[in-house]
Amino acid sequence: MKHLIAAAMMYLMVACATAGVDGTAPGENEKLKENHEETMALIRGFNEKAVTSIEGSFFIDGFLQNKKYKTIGNVSYSAAPERLNLIITDFIFKSPITTVVQDGRELSIYFPVEKKLYVDSVDTIRLKNYSDIDFNFAMLHGVLTGRIPLVRGHRIVSCVRDEAKNARFLIVENDELFETIAFRGDIPDKLLFMDKKSKKRVEFYLGRPTVSGDSVFFRNIKIVAKDEGINLTITFNSLKLNGPVRVKNVSEMNYPRNISIIRM
Repeated sequence: MKHLIAAAMMYLMVACATAGVDGTAPGENEKLKENHEETMALIRGFNEKAVTSIEGSFFIDGFLQNKKYKTIGNVSYSAAPERLNLIITDFIFKSPITTVVQDGRELSIYFPVEKKLYVDSVDTIRLKNYSDIDFNFAMLHGVLTGRIPLVRGHRIVSCVRDEAKNARFLIVENDELFETIAFRGDIPDKLLFMDKKSKKRVEFYLGRPTVSGDSVFFRNIKIVAKDEGINLTITFNSLKLNGPVRVKNVSEMNYPRNISIIRM
């Protein structure tokens, strides 16, 4: 059995290594220079102030491949050292479905029902190895750690500001994707990615921004991918941000002895 949401949540939390927020200057376009430089500076500043740690629980509700889906879980994350613990739990039986541990560049993904522990890398992971779909989740960089993702090697397509609505829209592209970032004021509230070949779209609606010091973290994230039958909302609860957090490494996880270890 493949655990799509477990893998998706895992990748969402660690995809920073495969996508990267590209901090390099975009290609110059004189017609856009005045608008896009201000917006790019806003994005860089937003990402530089992103949360350094997260601890809390979450609830996922909605539709997965057009079927009703619910699950719960817990997460602890630190940016330095780079570590993550993610536990996905069955909503009805309250038993773990998947446990993910990131320690630096290494990922350990444990499926208790199958008694299998996969060892992978944040630099080379392919989501299709753990799910029934093959989204390019690298485009999700930083969404669940309060950052604004930019596709790697991006070029500016358009940058528009609507003073009346206090909104702005930045469109960038690389050879594979178009990306649109929509802001209300200085806070992003929607991300749209479109694959140039397949025309498939993935949308992220960023809600309930919570301020911790200079950081902003989104407690409510809606993911819509109509072509894949996905309409899911992730809601974070009991959050502690930018504080001390205990993130275990693999050796501290209490896995059974008789599990299969598979290196990807």
